[in-house]
Amino acid sequence: MSSLRKWATPVTIAAFAIMAVTGILMFFHAETVLNKVIHEYASWVFVIGAALHVVVNWRAFTLHFRRWPARIAAGALGALLVASFLPIGPNAGAGVSPQRAAVSAMMRAPLSAIAAVTGEAPEALVARMQAAGYEHAAPGATVADLAQGDKGRLMGGVSLALTPPETAAGAGG
Repeated sequence: MSSLRKWATPVTIAAFAIMAVTGILMFFHAETVLNKVIHEYASWVFVIGAALHVVVNWRAFTLHFRRWPARIAAGALGALLVASFLPIGPNAGAGVSPQRAAVSAMMRAPLSAIAAVTGEAPEALVARMQAAGYEHAAPGATVADLAQGDKGRLMGGVSLALTPPETAAGAGG
């Protein structure tokens, strides 16, 4: 248990720091793709570190809940968590957000259709996709087909397909 105690708090603190910084960047829409990936994976490290921290400090943890402020805070945060699953907001009951529906449609559309939407020649889009590592790109292929189940490649492919050629070239790709 003593070696667990040596790791639990530092892991929790480090993961919290990473989650806080990347979360703030995401809140202000200043994150990069890597920030988001790090945030998602650091959340697992944070959960594991916090669970270990609770295990090694179980007595102190349970003593906190004898006081009303801790009970009120836990109750309020629990209610907030439950509320986060409720369909509240401008698109409540509408199912999928319009943005998510548009991205989903682009994933399933042939490259020729995406090229028509962006105003790019289908051959040019296919060439850009092939240059970016989507070897089997063809006018009739979809980004979902090209990603072969890899979510990172799927989102990267949609982003690449929707990026105007002059922007993509200026960004080094």
